[in-house]
This record gives sequence, structure tokens and C-alpha cells, in this order.
Amino acid sequence: MPVRDLLKVMFQSFFVIVTGVTLAMYLSCLIFYPEAVFSPVDIGGILLVGLLSDATFLVFCSRKELGKKKMLLRFCIHIPLVVAVVLWFAWRWNWINIYRAAEVAVYILLILGVYAITLAVSFYQDKKTADRMNDSLKERYHTE
Repeated sequence: MPVRDLLKVMFQSFFVIVTGVTLAMYLSCLIFYPEAVFSPVDIGGILLVGLLSDATFLVFCSRKELGKKKMLLRFCIHIPLVVAVVLWFAWRWNWINIYRAAEVAVYILLILGVYAITLAVSFYQDKKTADRMNDSLKERYHTE
């Protein structure tokens, strides 16, 4: 994927990721730490985790168009990379207790949920763009 297209995807996905991380933090605290209170430092941490998660999209950077196998391989690298980055920061900032298996499992499920939502939003936006382009081509060449 060309760098320009990748940066566009990263910019769009950042907001989805931050919203998802915020929702995941809320759900995680609701389940495991209902007495938790978020501080401005936590909100900054959420923004930083969103930015770093978004930066992992650089795995898809390529000068040439990626084939299906190469894209699948990069997804197989990207998913564990995102999980590792988010878990590491969550552990470092005491958002999760790494020694509680249930807590880690729920957190990983929440990360994968945010990942799936981000992919779905990106797919939807790409589909809208493709539909607009197809409609423009149909109008230009008067075909149906």
C-alpha cells in the first residue's frame, strides 16, 4: 500500500481506535474495577495507545501493491503486534493485572473487538469510495 494511502487509512482509523479503546477501558473497568476513576493521565494514555496501535499499520507499508498472500501474512503479523503493544502499555500503566488470566483474556477479546470494528469501518469506507467511483464511471460512459 502506498504511503499516502496508508497515512489516510491511519488517520481515519485513529479515531475509531481511540473510541474503541475508551469503550474497552470502560467495559474492562466495569467488569473488574467498578470503583475505578479515570484521570487526565489515563485519557492521555488512551490517546497514546490509540496512536501507537495506529502506528502498527506501518506493517502494511509497501512500494508495490500487495498480493493476497502477502496481505494475509502482514495481517498475521499485525494482529499479535497490536495485542502486544496494547497489553504492554495496559500492564505498564496498571490498567490490567497481567497475573489474572480472566482479566487478560477479557482484555484481549476487547482488543480483538476494537480491531474488528476498525476493519469493518475501513471496509465500509472503502466500499463507499468504490461505489462512488463506479457511479461516476457509469455516468461518464453512460453504461448501466
